Amino acid sequence: MQTAWQDVNYAFRTLARTPGFSCVAIVTLALGIGANTAIFSVAYAVLLAPLPYANSSALVALHETLPPKSEEPARQRMPLTPPTTRDWAAATSFSNMAPYADQEFILTGAGEPERLRGASVGWSFFDTMGTAPFSGRLLNRNDDGPDRPRVAIIGHELWRTRFGANPALVGTAIELSGQRYEVVGIGQPGFAFPSASQLWVPLSLPEEEFADDQRLSFYLDAVARLKPGVNIDRAKAELNQIVDQLAAQHPKQYDRRGANVVSLKESIVGDVRRALTLLMATVGCVLLIACVNVANLLIGRAAAREGEIATRAALGASGGRILRQLLTESLVLAMAGSAGGVLLALWARDAIVKLTPASVPRLADVSINMWVLGFALLLTAFTALAFGLAPAVLTTRRALTDSIVAGRKGAVASSRRPWRSAMVIAQLALSLALLTGAGLLVKTFWKLTSVAPGFDSTDVMTMEVVLPRAKYPEPTQRALFFARVVEILESNPQVTAAGGATNLPLSNTNMTFGFYREGMAPGKEAPFAANVRGVTSGYFRALGIPLLRGRGLLPTDREGSPPVVVINEAMRRKFWRDQEPIGQRISITRGRTTIWREIVGIVGDVRHSGLGNEPDPEIYMPYAHDPFMFLRIAVRSNAGPEALAGAMRAAVWAVDPGQPVSRVRPMSEVVASSLASERFNTVMIGSFALLALILAAVGLYGVIAYSVTLRLHEFGVRLALGADRRHILGLVLRQGLTLSGFGLALGLGLAYLLTRLIETQLYQTTRTDPATLGFVACVLLAIALVASYLPGRRAARVDPIWALRE
Repeated sequence: MQTAWQDVNYAFRTLARTPGFSCVAIVTLALGIGANTAIFSVAYAVLLAPLPYANSSALVALHETLPPKSEEPARQRMPLTPPTTRDWAAATSFSNMAPYADQEFILTGAGEPERLRGASVGWSFFDTMGTAPFSGRLLNRNDDGPDRPRVAIIGHELWRTRFGANPALVGTAIELSGQRYEVVGIGQPGFAFPSASQLWVPLSLPEEEFADDQRLSFYLDAVARLKPGVNIDRAKAELNQIVDQLAAQHPKQYDRRGANVVSLKESIVGDVRRALTLLMATVGCVLLIACVNVANLLIGRAAAREGEIATRAALGASGGRILRQLLTESLVLAMAGSAGGVLLALWARDAIVKLTPASVPRLADVSINMWVLGFALLLTAFTALAFGLAPAVLTTRRALTDSIVAGRKGAVASSRRPWRSAMVIAQLALSLALLTGAGLLVKTFWKLTSVAPGFDSTDVMTMEVVLPRAKYPEPTQRALFFARVVEILESNPQVTAAGGATNLPLSNTNMTFGFYREGMAPGKEAPFAANVRGVTSGYFRALGIPLLRGRGLLPTDREGSPPVVVINEAMRRKFWRDQEPIGQRISITRGRTTIWREIVGIVGDVRHSGLGNEPDPEIYMPYAHDPFMFLRIAVRSNAGPEALAGAMRAAVWAVDPGQPVSRVRPMSEVVASSLASERFNTVMIGSFALLALILAAVGLYGVIAYSVTLRLHEFGVRLALGADRRHILGLVLRQGLTLSGFGLALGLGLAYLLTRLIETQLYQTTRTDPATLGFVACVLLAIALVASYLPGRRAARVDPIWALRE
């Protein structure tokens, strides 16, 4: 222990004598460790941390599967139908199973009306999740059923913020969406499943929902708890046996359907795993480059210490003793860099979380906790070995053989130049691969922002209104409510157009229905499919969607008027091609109702499912013909969209003072949020790739500069013998560009392999895009030229007289 302390003490004194070297090494390591720690804090919270439920590894999510339209082997995950949940509940693989459905509620009577996210859940939901009440009780079998008294469970956060943590709330009644519910319990702190729910009510489905004609009504999700000793594969096999039995009984409804069982964590994480894994790999490359830089610094520093080390060897120090001392110095450097990295991660974590798309789950749990600090400690040990072992071994070996005999400064370093050159080539190759990936993502993002969405988002403000079914049970009531809101908005002198739709563009929310063209035989032929949107007459003008032919929807297209629709150009191209669809009829089936509707107009294509996706066939119906419980309203202003936020809320409250309004935001923000994932990937990978390039440039500069230091005597003699200074500069530049050329060649091959990881994220760009590869190569060569020119200029300016005197 005393010897170890002596090594640590000596390491501090040695590093303190070279503050410039120590600062550069510590800052380099802090950047690499800090970037890795910050990204790991996000990855741990999202991907690795167990769910905050009892024995969460036994929780699974259940889905039905259907063959995709392309008829590929992969299957699409679908929600469950009510009859399926009852059939699957008989599975012996589960100790509990509970269906649920996301639901939004309007809380009134306790301050300003508030729209809340919640869920309707089966009575065994809380037992399945393994949670207990914080206060009161949770749901039981007696709460389930359409004829049972309405009860609700309030989330702990909602109880604290909205009700002031009032312990007397349990047993009292609250009003949700126009109906009274008795609060029977308060949930545990932190429990908010599913989808950040703040309250839960019984699902209470009527018996007719379980009839055979509802076996195609996919709207329920389900969570289950595996019995001890049962794994996911066994549960999946059992459910598929049940599906096969159902297919024999109901061949039409269960044609090629299947069952899927995944861990609940995997279901929540979804596609985020791939993006975070890619980021972890990127920052891992940055750390490797940082380690190579510090290793090069240590090799260069060894030349100044070769006399000291050789003397210690001559006085009897063993190779192991010298090696341990050098590794201790590396460990001290790594610990200092780790401390700086953790401080950097504390700042970077908040910045990364703010930039991360809101769709990424569990962001609220991101913190620098003990697991993250443990990861930083492992990085410290890794980096100490990664950058310290090779220099220490080489230095020790040389010291024990011929450092004293060599008798000249620089012999050690000169013998190790091939190692340094190889490490710089590796740095440049990694940097080129990362820059190529970043360049492809930047080009993809630029192309996406250049895509015409099919509408004009300038000066448009939007809001969302969801009506309570208990208060507006009749379709005519809902249609009248929104007609009056739009009428009030259109009377505002700052409004040039106002309209509403069931779903706004780029919301990636579609309602797909089957339809038949006139002349087809329903029941004998398979229906076509298209997205259906209910819109008001002013919607197309409010969003600037062009009318191509025919007429748009009119205010007179209301209840009782002839059923009409407007289609988009993509639908005309796909289903009518060279024919004229205007004047023809289509039938749209919703539930058990089929209505024939005349096509009266064609509008331009709008990208509803993302800027990177081609427009789907769309059918626009008059909202008044089939009024939903919700509507997204868009208002175009001649005074800027922000000026209308208050007026839009006032228009709703003028019709119903108790009706909450949500998601009041400019349409430009909707467009920007649709690119949140692409923006996050581009900024993150681009930033780390730029950091890697800077570190690689510093490493190249260090190698060339040190090589020039070793050869100053040689360059002086050359100049004294008549060599031109430009020739000396050319020698140095040739060395730097040679290293860069090898790094470029290796980097292009590495980029070809690594860019396969992001190929699915590219839009109108191939992973071998010549323009991107050429630009990145030119940037790398330009930086290499600068990094080589500075030491080269120093070599060209050496004084020949000084060299001759030496």
